[in-house]
Amino acid sequence: MLDELIKLFGWSRATFFKWKREGRGIIKLIEKYFDEEMIHEFNTTGKIERLEKIKKKDNELQSMQRQIEDLAFSTALYKINHISSPKAQKILIKIIQKIATDPVEYLDIKIHLIDNLKAVETTLDGDTKLSSFVLQNISTVEVEALVKYHYRIEKIKSH
Repeated sequence: MLDELIKLFGWSRATFFKWKREGRGIIKLIEKYFDEEMIHEFNTTGKIERLEKIKKKDNELQSMQRQIEDLAFSTALYKINHISSPKAQKILIKIIQKIATDPVEYLDIKIHLIDNLKAVETTLDGDTKLSSFVLQNISTVEVEALVKYHYRIEKIKSH
């Protein structure tokens, strides 16, 4: 691997061994995560195919995650828009936005939302409590999407 590294970085053998002795991070990184075949492939082709495939898959996964989040957000917003009480809608949105701007991360954001709703409990229609509605009708993924994209709620609601 030494010859491939010398070719890649334009180092002398002495520089490589000096940096290795000094424990420089670049040497540790290369020795830990790259093998000679990978360095050779990069020297020859300008890329490492295995890493290119991983990068492509990662981009695909991120795109799918964004699609899932968008769908969850839209679904949750649809459910909120169908709450019969405008007052309850406003309370729910206000608490979601408060949670979104809170710097603390919660293990279960849905439970945290429900706890906040219980503190200002509002009845929707008859005996249904807003916290019960959220517990039964809005999934954790939907709550996460509402919190993450809280800034989109009012813009979409106003249409």
